Amino acid sequence: PTHTLSAGWGLTAATSHSPTHSLTDTPTGSYAAYTDARAVLAHPIDLMSATKPVLSFWQRYSLGDYDYAYLEVSTDGGFNWKRVESYSGQNLGWHEERVDLSEYKSTEFTARFRLDAGSDSSVADGWYIDDVCISGDGVPCQPPTAPTLSGGTTVNEGTTLSVVAHST
Repeated sequence: PTHTLSAGWGLTAATSHSPTHSLTDTPTGSYAAYTDARAVLAHPIDLMSATKPVLSFWQRYSLGDYDYAYLEVSTDGGFNWKRVESYSGQNLGWHEERVDLSEYKSTEFTARFRLDAGSDSSVADGWYIDDVCISGDGVPCQPPTAPTLSGGTTVNEGTTLSVVAHST
């Protein structure tokens, strides 16, 4: 998959699940109040032939009061988004998330990681994502390789993320 990133998103070497980088909403510190930062799949995913599709990724986060991180999916080219998972508070240790995508086997879809800072009362370090992979039929993801930003961000062997910015 290829991702489009909003302003602020980028790579950091400060922390990662696998060497040497991870993707974060604010590589240089805390996110700003009222941030709406998105990392969006740039191309639709077709899982129609998969039996048990799963999106997996490693994450850690530190979010301020009333701030949330969402995994969202769109089946109409990004006009409308459905929240699939949401995160709040703090979870400072790297942990794996596995999201069943079986609901989206019958249509092409795109997904995004979104940080929504809904208040100005508190901000925090933000959301770190690493080793993103879509797999299916019980086939595990390939061993991760270090992400880079040359022509795209390689997050997993065979999985590429590109960077594009959108911010409100």
